[in-house]
This record gives sequence, structure tokens and C-alpha cells, in this order.
Amino acid sequence: MKCPKCENSQKYIYGMTCLNCKYEFVLNPKTSGSSDYRFNKVVQVVSEEGTKYYTFNQFYNVYANYKGPLVMILLFLLSLVFVALAAAGIIEWSLGIVGAVGSGIFALTKTPEPIPTKSSVLNNFTAYKAANGLPFHLDKPQMQTAPNDFSAATMIEHGTEGIVFVDQDIYVDLFIKNKIHQDLKSIVVAQSGYPKYLTIPIAEMYEKHPNIKVYMLHDSNTDTHKMREKIKVWLNNSNVEIIDLGMSPDAKTNIKVFKKYKKDEAVYVDYLRPNTLSETLTSAVMTGIAMDLAYQSIYGQSRGFIDDFG
Repeated sequence: MKCPKCENSQKYIYGMTCLNCKYEFVLNPKTSGSSDYRFNKVVQVVSEEGTKYYTFNQFYNVYANYKGPLVMILLFLLSLVFVALAAAGIIEWSLGIVGAVGSGIFALTKTPEPIPTKSSVLNNFTAYKAANGLPFHLDKPQMQTAPNDFSAATMIEHGTEGIVFVDQDIYVDLFIKNKIHQDLKSIVVAQSGYPKYLTIPIAEMYEKHPNIKVYMLHDSNTDTHKMREKIKVWLNNSNVEIIDLGMSPDAKTNIKVFKKYKKDEAVYVDYLRPNTLSETLTSAVMTGIAMDLAYQSIYGQSRGFIDDFG
């Protein structure tokens, strides 16, 4: 077991307390199928080193695809072998060995691994959070009341160019706490009407400024027809033009890292970690295309776990 606090390594037989710094391990490697060290690494990745808020879906997707530094270490060792053999003048041998080992590393990175179930990861996550806090994790919507400096009259004056309706309440918190709404120059509100203090002001704003663009953002399994109808009700306008930026039914095909999930499993907006989500959404708003297509246009379909999570 490796300690996430001091990185001391010790065997399980020596107990669940770090012999070096006295850190109390939470996850038993014999029963949990994971480790405190891996959870800590994933938290650092998904929170962008403690600077971004994240949901459990974001944690889960990074966790399911995170393989740690093994591949990079192998590539580094491979380069050392090549340099040593080349320096010794054994060019043909060095090329042969590099080719063989390189093929093995390539096969390692491409070999599919079983995806841990969400329920098993959630159980471990709940225990780990109870012990370590995880202040940047968003577990439920928390913006029921307006902030002290909120003023409906100044929403347009602050350069608002659009209204983004999302299908999950938690996405509102995720966007606002990470300032993604500022990148989009948009107001973010859920199709449920959350947060309530925004529903009447945005209807009034849209009535006065009908040129403001209206977007809908959703998971791949959302009933988009019902969502459109809800948006029309909130804006009190049956003719409003709504630009659909949501995950398409083909999201698993368009985003490589999602292909390993079950065929009937939805692709969620918050499967993308915070910075990637912001970049992808900004592109989607500018081009008016679905999120998964915007992701593909930015990163290409071949982007894998090293680029995404390493």
C-alpha cells in the first residue's frame, strides 16, 4: 500500500496506518479493489489540483480511465535502452528491441480493462470522502437562494449573450462555481426551474431582448422534446428558437473514451472533467453543434486516456 500523504510504501500485513506519517488508510486493498493512493491521484486530476469543483460522474469517469504513470515509466525506460544500445553502436539491435518493446507498450495501452461499476466506486468514494472531506466535490444543488450581490436588472449589462438550459440541477452549480457561465457569457438555469430566483428574471429578460440565444444542454438519454417544451414555458414563448448543444445518441462513437461503457448506458455532460468541459462547451456555443461533435472537432476521435487523464 502506498500512502497518499507521504508516499511511503508498505505491505498490507503491517496494518492500515502508515508507518511513516501515521496516515489512516480508508480503503482496504483486500476488499475494496482500490486504494487511498489511487483515489487521491484521481481527485487531484479531476479537481485540477484543487482548483475546480467536480461531480461524482466526473470523478468516476476519470477513475475508470486512469492507469497511473505505468505507461510513461515504460516509455522512459524504453528510451534509455535505445540510447544505450545506439551509443554502443548496435543500431540494428536497438531498433529491433525498441520496436518489440514499443509494440508491447502499445498493446498494453490498448488492452481493454473491466470497467468498475458505479456502485462499487461510489461506496469507496463515500467512505473516502467521509474521512478526507473533499471540499471541491459537488454532491447536491446548493444555490436555492440568490447571492447577496445578485441583481436581475444588471444581467444584460454584464454582457449576457445567451441562456443555457441544462437538464440536471447539479450542472448549474458545476458551471457557476467553476465560472463556466462566464466563459459562455450566458446565464445557466435548469429545465426544472432551478434556481428559482432566476426563472422570472430570465423570462422578462428574454421578452425585452428576444435576440439573446437560447441553448439546451443535456445528457444523451434526455427526452429532448419534453425539455424543449419546458423551456418554452419558462420563457413564455412557444416560438423560441432553441439551439441543441446536448450529448447526441452517437456520443459513444464520437468520443473514444466513452466507447468502453455499456451500449445502453447514457453519456453524461459531466463525464468531461472541468477544463475539458469548459473548452468543449465554448466551442459548441460558437458553432452551434452537439457537445460530442465539438469535443471531436477540438481533440479528435483518437484522443485517449493519456491525453485526457494522464
